Amino acid sequence: MEKQNVIGLLPSGYGKTFCAVLPTILSNVENPVTLVISPLRAPMDDQIQNFHKWNFTAAKIEPDMDQEIVSVIKDGAYNFVFSSSETALKPLWKGVFMSKVWKKNIIALVVDEVHCISEWGEDFRNELRHLHELRSAIRNPVLALTATSTEAVKQDIKKYLQIDDAIVIYRSPDRPNIFIDFTKAESTDLEGNFYWLLSHLREKNSAAKKIIVHCRSADKVAEVYILLRRNLGLDAYVDGIKDSSHALVEMFHRSIHDESKTRIPRNFKVWGIQIDDVDIVMHLGSPKYILSYWQEMGRCARDRRPGYSYVLYDNFTLSCKGTQKNVKSIVNGDTCFRKTVLST
Repeated sequence: MEKQNVIGLLPSGYGKTFCAVLPTILSNVENPVTLVISPLRAPMDDQIQNFHKWNFTAAKIEPDMDQEIVSVIKDGAYNFVFSSSETALKPLWKGVFMSKVWKKNIIALVVDEVHCISEWGEDFRNELRHLHELRSAIRNPVLALTATSTEAVKQDIKKYLQIDDAIVIYRSPDRPNIFIDFTKAESTDLEGNFYWLLSHLREKNSAAKKIIVHCRSADKVAEVYILLRRNLGLDAYVDGIKDSSHALVEMFHRSIHDESKTRIPRNFKVWGIQIDDVDIVMHLGSPKYILSYWQEMGRCARDRRPGYSYVLYDNFTLSCKGTQKNVKSIVNGDTCFRKTVLST
């Protein structure tokens, strides 16, 4: 509200979305517009649905949109406009952001999951490191939000968004209600590694705990999903009713029905999704990055109940080229994992 650039380093479940909404509520602009840059499609869709429930207008811009819809967005018809960095940087949309209506109505540029600038920007989706180009079109304050950041990542955020003067609002990302368990797999037998989950789903059925199982590849997601469905049979459905609305096990998609108890996403696909009552977050294989692990395990117990983060790692994924060295050193070290991560 004081028109200053802000970096919000706030843990999962702390209300980062409301930080983006509050300026709109308090703004003196008649038809305020906020541009939200998000690296993933699913969180955009989820947040748009939430904004609609809160009686805000919201839309998502796409690479190839009908000209009529482009005109509606250009006319400032929406309170919140979501975009990927790749789409927002296209000449068409830069022109929209520099239009007379947008210059009058826009109140903020929000960059969600902003740690991706550092984690992905160098060799994957490098447009994230060019978001400063929007600053020439949008002269309003920047609000950069993430649940996880090291000092090095924070410096990258300031550098690539060109917000050296940003105020940093920080709250420790520690989630003391989540028990962290790193266990080395004794074998590669997938069925054996998931015996506990199969037994739990058979015994509890609709009363089973809500569980997210993170996998490092789309192929492994499919393999785990097929394993669970094949072994459970009718037990994979609430009361044995074999239809999609009663399924206890789902691969992660844009929306998940409430009956589902076990979600299996590829690692980064669950960022930003609002599921407050997850009991267990499992990682099959070593996490690639410390920051992404902390973000993903933060999906657990967002309602402050006791939660359990279970990482079943193996030498292969731990030694893969894509696994950061600090992950290897922390996993192989003899110090407290939580303390080591929080000190980075």
